[in-house]
Amino acid sequence: MGIGDKIASILADCLSSIPYLQVLDLSDNNLTDQGLSELLTSASKHKEIEILDISNNIIGINAANALGAYLANPACRLYCLRLRDANIDDTECANICSVLKHNTCLKELDLSKNLLGKEVVVVVVVVVVAV
Repeated sequence: MGIGDKIASILADCLSSIPYLQVLDLSDNNLTDQGLSELLTSASKHKEIEILDISNNIIGINAANALGAYLANPACRLYCLRLRDANIDDTECANICSVLKHNTCLKELDLSKNLLGKEVVVVVVVVVVAV
């Protein structure tokens, strides 16, 4: 069942008040683009998160843009990002990967079981290897 977008919005509002948050596992929570974009915007202000798992939710263009902004933030400390089976297509993946060359912390990226074409997978590999 998961928390859904309504509870995600409430969680996003109070996320910054949770101290020492290093792991944020929101996987399989019935979240859509709206709920994820709110949570990602809020999480990007939390400087201690090192592991983020938003697998098995629906990442759309807004959440992909919020995630891209999060990864582009110089204060981002994420070293593990799990996006398994998150309905990510080529456009959303391109938005996310365009900032990876500037992120020096991310060491693990799981994009398995998404809607990616072969050309985008090659671009992801090139960007990740370059980092």
